[in-house]
Amino acid sequence: MIHNFFKWNAHNISKEKPDPEIILMKGKRVKFPAMPKKIIMDYDDERYHVKVPHTRFFKNNRKLFSKETSASDNEIATASELISEKKYKAFHFMTAGYDITKRYDEFVLVSKRIDDNKVEICSLYDMIKYPYDMDMREHAGQIAICTLKELLEKRQLILEILTDECYDELIKFILLSVFEFSDDDHYRNMIFVKDYKSDKFQSMFICDKESTVFNGYLALNGNYCGSLIPYTTSYNLYPGKVIAKPLEDFNVRCKEIARLIRKGILPKKYVSFLKAVTNFDFDIAARDVKGDFGVGVNSKQLDMYKFGEEELSKILERNL
Repeated sequence: MIHNFFKWNAHNISKEKPDPEIILMKGKRVKFPAMPKKIIMDYDDERYHVKVPHTRFFKNNRKLFSKETSASDNEIATASELISEKKYKAFHFMTAGYDITKRYDEFVLVSKRIDDNKVEICSLYDMIKYPYDMDMREHAGQIAICTLKELLEKRQLILEILTDECYDELIKFILLSVFEFSDDDHYRNMIFVKDYKSDKFQSMFICDKESTVFNGYLALNGNYCGSLIPYTTSYNLYPGKVIAKPLEDFNVRCKEIARLIRKGILPKKYVSFLKAVTNFDFDIAARDVKGDFGVGVNSKQLDMYKFGEEELSKILERNL
């Protein structure tokens, strides 16, 4: 039975993989009715995910983009995915382990699928519709509808379907997403994993982090980004988990997290985690993304990640 999914995943993604170009040229497309938009390919007895990164805004507003701004959105989204992989891996989350290539002037990310012969992979969306277990559906529904405060208060209920470690990852994932301005963390992108022998989900798997509120804006507006911070902080159409209330913007989210810290509702271990997050070096991550993958990180994009980190630091300074 797998007990440490982080080490198990790190071992899997460290194994030598074929060139992503070979997978694209020689792999066989596999269709899954439940995931019609996903590109999944089989090659040499292994299964791979293939995606062309783009922001949520691009996917919903393709007609606004020219060939040039579409390429910019792809590059910015790719950089976000790769930065996020480095960040989440640094905090011991399972990540995809991407390889990269280019097709038709767009970056393409290829990653080996988690070995589903050993583990069960289930998004929060799928858990809510779980066909085998009524309790699973009910408890997953609580994860979906609860505010952050309610989720903290209902820890024992949620531990009916998640291990302690997985619950902790869920809370950390929610907190991290706030200060990254992630705008695509819907329930299909909240992915849980367990050994088939376990009756609870044991870990989260992080992917599809290429979209932020500011990425699409940067792609469309190029160097003109004077109103980037007001635009980003006033955005209130986040899918997925609610921090305090529907249609909340960044300022509302920050006020709620500050209140939870100040009143001692957010346990100290998560506060310690947030302190560690403020020390993550985005400049080093951007340098490594450029060195490892040849993908440059837009300077304004980098500034916005740092801005989120700075706002988190202010919250901690004022409320501890």
